[in-house]
Amino acid sequence: MTVSGTPSCENAQSNCIRILYVDAKPEVAARTAERLECEHDRFETSTATSAAAGLECLEEDSIDCIVSRDELSGVDGLAFLKRVRERDPTLPFILCPTDGSEALASDAISAGVTDYVRTVEDASQDPSLATRIINAVETTRTRRQRKRQLQAIETAQEGISLLDSAGRFSYVNQSYADCFGYDSTEMIGEHWEILYEDEEAVYATEELLPTVMETGGWRGESACVRADGSRIVVDHTLSRTEHDELICTVRDITDRKARERELERYETILKAIPDEVYVLDADGMFTNIIPPTDSALTTSKYRPAELIGEHVSLVLDDTDIAKGEAAIQRLLAGDDREKASFELDVHTKDGERISNENHISLLPMTEDGQFQGTVGVLRDISDRKKRERKLKRQNERLESFASIVSHDLRNPLNVAHGNLELAREQADNDHLEAVATAHERMQTLIENLLTVAREERPVVETEPIDLETVTRTCWQHVETAEVTLTTTTDAVVHGDRARLRRLLENLIRNTVEHSSTGSRPTADDSVGQGSPTPGSHTRQDNVERESTPRDGRPAAASVTLTVGDLSGETGFYVEDDGRGIPAEQRDAVFETGYSMAAGGTGLGLAIVERIAENHGWTVTVTESDTGGARFEFRDVELEQ
Repeated sequence: MTVSGTPSCENAQSNCIRILYVDAKPEVAARTAERLECEHDRFETSTATSAAAGLECLEEDSIDCIVSRDELSGVDGLAFLKRVRERDPTLPFILCPTDGSEALASDAISAGVTDYVRTVEDASQDPSLATRIINAVETTRTRRQRKRQLQAIETAQEGISLLDSAGRFSYVNQSYADCFGYDSTEMIGEHWEILYEDEEAVYATEELLPTVMETGGWRGESACVRADGSRIVVDHTLSRTEHDELICTVRDITDRKARERELERYETILKAIPDEVYVLDADGMFTNIIPPTDSALTTSKYRPAELIGEHVSLVLDDTDIAKGEAAIQRLLAGDDREKASFELDVHTKDGERISNENHISLLPMTEDGQFQGTVGVLRDISDRKKRERKLKRQNERLESFASIVSHDLRNPLNVAHGNLELAREQADNDHLEAVATAHERMQTLIENLLTVAREERPVVETEPIDLETVTRTCWQHVETAEVTLTTTTDAVVHGDRARLRRLLENLIRNTVEHSSTGSRPTADDSVGQGSPTPGSHTRQDNVERESTPRDGRPAAASVTLTVGDLSGETGFYVEDDGRGIPAEQRDAVFETGYSMAAGGTGLGLAIVERIAENHGWTVTVTESDTGGARFEFRDVELEQ
């Protein structure tokens, strides 16, 4: 194999045409190659003197076109053509026969020859041969480029289609068909309206298409319909060709639009929240902050832009930062809590300290489990803290006042009680019994006064308390007359033991006080929800005492007091099967001074309500199944 002299291709490599000229005569091959390079500066010509040498050249070099004589050593030009076509079906191959045989020409065309030139030895034929080489190479390059483009279109993730001037699909790539749930062959020949509902099709016809025809293109979002009838939103581009065809590209953005709508909802909610919302990265730097509603300033009096990129230490001291870090560590430890809350003081830009309640949650972890930061909500509680301090001072004054008053009242009451006992020893007078009753009532009022004052404090420390055990303990400390106790609970309540005992004792006394008059169910009557149920833990204590008939009527039958669990709720109830509380009076029974019993202080149920509220419980009064009074306590923390 011989190669011509220095390559004459001076243009860019992509514009160069590399020619392999194959001729059995070396001197003819060299002369022809030189003439071709002189004919056009794009040519770079190599030569070979046999088919074998030509195939070897194809292995080693990148060749754009082969020019070959038909008479070669070893095999002829036609056999060489066939060998080349086995390797590359598209490489331009120009055959130059010696005698111009029509039979050879026919065989060459059948074998895939690109062009057929009768002779190349005459220099006058060089311009014609050069033109044919350029045409063959350019045509092949164009076809290859189109093929690569078509392959790119076919494999593109973006959906691409072509509409003819009548609006019917003439080409659809697989991504386009997949986007709408069709097979690509199904869509060919169909009108674009199959992808739109009626209103959208009218808009596309009257607004969108005229815009494309006038301006040459359009881009926007389209609401379309898939083959199965489901809706889809696509990012849509239309371009008009010179033949009034339309090139359409689409990308499914349904999920993105749903996320955007969800984000808009969240942003609307966040903007409506009266509290400040902020985001910190893993290093404690502000990455986002939304001030309280209707405020351009954050809680710390900085503008949001002033805080972005700043460390949280700009507005918090080391103690509160340590609180936050400890809360984050507890959340990261996986204690099944989704958020943490604690109080802190925010340092404002002008030097103030504002008390806030901080609620934080972790941002989603990275795929490899790395902590990314926190999102928090700050609530200004400075007014609440002021009220709490004021209320604390008021409660302290109230308790002090109650203690002083009760102490000052007990001294003369004790003197009166002592003189009453002396008077009883000296004379038997019915009026002295009335004095003794008055003394007892005064003693009860003093105790209740102290209890009311002390129950203004919220419960801070709690302990697990067995509800049935504490109920029976209270039962032993109250005169229960004809009342019977039934318990159907094994709940363990978290509360203040002393206050829970006062609550239960007051309810027991309330039942005793209101069981002294009126009719009662017989022993055979049902006690409704207080009745033992299968599997429940149930006990009864009966106290039988003599009772004096009133107005010639027999004494009332024993009333049953029942303590049990609320069905399906976290709480408990205390009910009886007595005469109950009329519906119109239930809203008033917790008011201070209200009593349905003659001689009652009107403080017992008020104390019950305050104890419940200071535990964070709610208490309501209703009617038991037997018509008695039923007190229900909800939001009670129970041991699981």
